[in-house]
Amino acid sequence: MDQLREMRTFLSVAETRSFSSAARQLGVSPSTVTKIITGLEQRMGVLLVVRSTHHVTITNAGEIFADEAREILARVDHLHQRIETENSELKGVVIIGTPPAFASTCLVRVINAFRDEHPMVEFRIVADDGTLNVIKEGLDFSIRIARALPDMALISQLLVRVPQILVASPAYLNARERPRHPEDLVHHDCLIHTIKSPDMCWAFDSDSMVTVRGPLSSNLGEALRQSALQGKGISLHPTYMVKSDLRQGRLERVLENIQMEEMSIYAVYAERNFRPQRVLEFQSFLKSWLQNEPDWHALD
Repeated sequence: MDQLREMRTFLSVAETRSFSSAARQLGVSPSTVTKIITGLEQRMGVLLVVRSTHHVTITNAGEIFADEAREILARVDHLHQRIETENSELKGVVIIGTPPAFASTCLVRVINAFRDEHPMVEFRIVADDGTLNVIKEGLDFSIRIARALPDMALISQLLVRVPQILVASPAYLNARERPRHPEDLVHHDCLIHTIKSPDMCWAFDSDSMVTVRGPLSSNLGEALRQSALQGKGISLHPTYMVKSDLRQGRLERVLENIQMEEMSIYAVYAERNFRPQRVLEFQSFLKSWLQNEPDWHALD
């Protein structure tokens, strides 16, 4: 028997001093109330109610049980209210794992735009190079940027596919012969992102791939960008990351007439029956922003 149902039934009997009134209050038959109270007394091994033809008396043990049941049910109801509020109100903390470069160039802008509409939501950003344990770290979701995600015990949502471009500094390109074809990259210093290009290959939309090498590889895109700015080689970045550098002439496009393979940006999270409404709303907001922000993809 459901112990909470037992408590609610007994408490209704104790407060109305009537099995029939309790039955009407609970929306059940009097016989159901009698069965529940009898089963409760048998399970506890104590008499809780003395019932005569016209009157119901609560024993001392019954009064103790009623007092405790009243407190327990109040706490249970309060817990339900808190959970309902957690699931409906846009209030509380959203914890997101993200590559640092994506956080600084995009995510902070999205968070600020979201908080303009929902100021009671707070955010905690955790650096994630793709290796953090989402469950262990308590992340609501994590941003992963890759060609495709490996099989994993997580749920993934594709947020957007983003163009990538090859860039290098004017100093590097002035000192070396500018590449004209993808195959020319084998003769250049290439700065390689170990997560996006674990096989040391750069892929092109034409389904061709070129194996590259160079003086620096890293799982941090910002480290590769800084090296490119200092004239140390050619690097591959999503457009949002180098757009400002291109506009200000610090970097130049390489092989600008050849399209690179796009990267996919995912939100990954653990499968849960309960995800707070603030998390669901922000994840939807993030996807919409990434897909519709007019300045996000543009290079001019």
